Amino acid sequence: MEVEQGTLIDVLNENGYYEIESFEKNKIEGIIEQIKGIINFWKNNSILLIGGSYLFEGYSQKSDIDCVILIPYNPKIINWETIIFQEFFGQSECNMETRKCEGWSLYCIFCWDSSTESLLKIKSNVFLIKLFFSGLEFDLNIVTLPWNEEINNLMPKYGHLNINIIDNIIERFLKEIGVDSLMANKWADRRKGMLLVLSGYRANVQVINLLGHSTTIFRLVLMTMKFWFQNHSIYGGKFGFINGTTLAILICNIILKNPHNNSIIKIFKEFMEIYSQINFPQINLNKTIIKQKWITEFDEKIIWNSEKEISDRKEHFKLNLNPEMEKHTKIIWAVITPSFPEQNAAFNINQSTATIIRHELIEGI
Repeated sequence: MEVEQGTLIDVLNENGYYEIESFEKNKIEGIIEQIKGIINFWKNNSILLIGGSYLFEGYSQKSDIDCVILIPYNPKIINWETIIFQEFFGQSECNMETRKCEGWSLYCIFCWDSSTESLLKIKSNVFLIKLFFSGLEFDLNIVTLPWNEEINNLMPKYGHLNINIIDNIIERFLKEIGVDSLMANKWADRRKGMLLVLSGYRANVQVINLLGHSTTIFRLVLMTMKFWFQNHSIYGGKFGFINGTTLAILICNIILKNPHNNSIIKIFKEFMEIYSQINFPQINLNKTIIKQKWITEFDEKIIWNSEKEISDRKEHFKLNLNPEMEKHTKIIWAVITPSFPEQNAAFNINQSTATIIRHELIEGI
């Protein structure tokens, strides 16, 4: 096993996928501290959470850094729209040559900083700023939390939230905003987008919790599979292929089934054999998790099911405007996040990309 891992790590290192040199790691951590400092200057009650590959310790030179900015606010004093459109995005566009940007939005504050190389506002079902800063790419998602004493007591000043704290925040978010309006079939509902950002971060933390002592082997397999998928051009959720969350869940599922299997080759082979089937197997890690009482109360509204997804897909692809998109309402692969509300991490995979993925996996056996 040591020879197997040693050779593999050498290959990954040569391609920038595994070990980050200590000086480089210190540099990255220093840049993240700069980002935290700028965000705290903008809002001193903000909390910056870092998820994705960085949380999994699977960060590579080709990765971006997924961030969630939590902003508690008092709805009696200010509304969430003001925070998003005026204080987060602002009304001005950044001129990178002159560093000119009018206002004191977070967007403008980053524009003024000489370490910022590019900035982009994204306003879809989530609100985020794509930031290229000191050579690193950040996705800064914002979540505004209606303030009350309970939420205030839950919020640590820095960094990492455990599952219980995240679940308490999600519970209070649902109750404050109203679960019926949030979980309605409206992709344009921006508050639902914020809830799903929290849910996505929760899924990352839960994967780590489920793995327990198997996190080291998970990390090595994750980096290996990411390297393999990218080399075979089947990685990237926005293109309809496998995204990072889906890949992490698929690997976690295999490791949990046989936690004593420490052979990278065997795990790799099992991955290819299981996930190259004609019908992709449904994966739902939540089936092994005991639900808290509040989750049971909201059960039907926040638990994934095929009927809800088909309805979402019809809305997403605007079926009423383009009947030719009917084929995309079919669920190709259900890879359910260990979070609440549950999400299908493989939502963007379609019939065409599924055929390509399956072909590459069969070739890899």
